[in-house]
Amino acid sequence: MTFEELSKLNMDFAPFMLSLSEGEDNRLSVKIALSYAGKPCELTDLDEPHPVLRGIMNMSRPILPDKKHTYEIIFEDYIIYQIGNESYCSGDPADKFTGEYFRVYESSALLRRLGDFSDAQVLKDGSFYPGKWRHFGIVTQNHIIDVISANESVVKIFRKT
Repeated sequence: MTFEELSKLNMDFAPFMLSLSEGEDNRLSVKIALSYAGKPCELTDLDEPHPVLRGIMNMSRPILPDKKHTYEIIFEDYIIYQIGNESYCSGDPADKFTGEYFRVYESSALLRRLGDFSDAQVLKDGSFYPGKWRHFGIVTQNHIIDVISANESVVKIFRKT
């Protein structure tokens, strides 16, 4: 499965990041679980909230990780990655991407500024060092993960044993 195919999965809610780890030789692994809406919340008599709040809460459903649908996204030899708390991240309105929770950027502020804080450069002849860059974004329930790589990502179905 490709990153683009993963981005086309029909999801109502952002996935959850289960783990992120670096391996040997700049290998980045991101394990994610898709999500689902749980059972409606029920408040006990001990909670005694305002009746309007009780009505809202009784209609609410938690968003939970679906451990039956988990994936590992592997980036071999990435250039840079960053993780942000989703509560404090806002995208640049000029960014152009496809996908909602699994994004592939055509242009982004991070791509435009990559040469400012790394050795990755656009050379005078228009070629890229260390190769043509791609910006991948993963929007999860609690994290925003951005990865720039000159290589394609690999997506594997992942199951805990």
